[in-house]
Amino acid sequence: SLITLPTSPFGGFLTDREIKKDDLHACLKEMDAWSTTRGITTAVIRLFPDVYRPQFASLIKESLLESGFRVLSEDIAQYIPIKAQGSMVMNSHKKRRLRNSDTRGFQFRQLSSNSLDRCYDLFVQSRTNKGYPITMSLDALQSMFALFPHEYLLFGLFDGERVIAASVAIKVSDQILYCFYLGDDLEYRTHSPITPLVTGIYEYCQ
Repeated sequence: SLITLPTSPFGGFLTDREIKKDDLHACLKEMDAWSTTRGITTAVIRLFPDVYRPQFASLIKESLLESGFRVLSEDIAQYIPIKAQGSMVMNSHKKRRLRNSDTRGFQFRQLSSNSLDRCYDLFVQSRTNKGYPITMSLDALQSMFALFPHEYLLFGLFDGERVIAASVAIKVSDQILYCFYLGDDLEYRTHSPITPLVTGIYEYCQ
């Protein structure tokens, strides 16, 4: 079985130019021929979120279905459109959380990878609490920061010098920032520190 980038959130087809459906069909035909000669009978292709490149995503899906592929699962993409000016749109409940954060003096900061180890503890803590696996080790994450220092970003929310929420974000392009990990200190969860953290990331994007 072929699986596109099995340890990544997505793989599939990536190109820096516009291509036609005929090009994709030709690519799939070559992949099929290559697989047949090696006894490979199945291929799993994980596509990128539609919002990254809507027209290209639609073209890929059409080509795959026409070539005999079927949909195994569909993920729900959650994203926040960034306005050039003004505040992030949020409901009254989240606005209260943000005011509470300001009252308590919580501070948002962009961090260097030197702070990754203590932020990583929050990712493990949060995901374990929700029953989700942690998909990358600390060493693997540190390696990514070293390999891609301009694409991997670390953000934190602080109560004094204590980090109470953190995020690893990845610059997919000049238009897209992907929040790869979000985590918060369980002792601070009643204060909803993720809300001011995401607000800070939103302002960074602006």
